[in-house]
This record gives sequence, C-alpha cells and structure tokens, in this order.
Amino acid sequence: MEPAPVPGFIGILTQRKYTVAGIICGVASALILPYILGVVAIILGIWAITKKDKLGVIGIIIGSLVIVVNYFYLVIFP
Repeated sequence: MEPAPVPGFIGILTQRKYTVAGIICGVASALILPYILGVVAIILGIWAITKKDKLGVIGIIIGSLVIVVNYFYLVIFP
C-alpha cells in the first residue's frame, strides 16, 4: 500500500481557495478600492470560516484593518 501523496502548493491553494481569495482581496484593498475589496475580503473570510478553515480570520482582519485605516486617513488628511 502506497502512502497518500502530500499535496503541493497548488493542492493547498485549491483546498483553501476562499481563504486565499480573501487574503488577496484584503491586500489588494490596501492599494485600490479599499471599501469594496475590504468588504469582499471580510465576506470571503467569513465564508472560509464556515467551510472549517480557521485561516479565514486573516482575511477578515486584513479587510477590516484596511477599511479602518483608510477611513481615518480620509478623516485626518482630507
């Protein structure tokens, strides 16, 4: 009996597609469309958590942080 193959980098990405998409949207929201992509990152992070992936919290934190920082940046430096 052969041991089960260890998933490579692509295998991990396909298993955690909502988490990866949430983190990518969170990082991209720091550069463009912070309110839209930040909300998308939060939604994808919540969706990843419902799929039993605990790393979805990272997408939620990044999306929330970018929204808050951008809001205060607009308030402090109009």
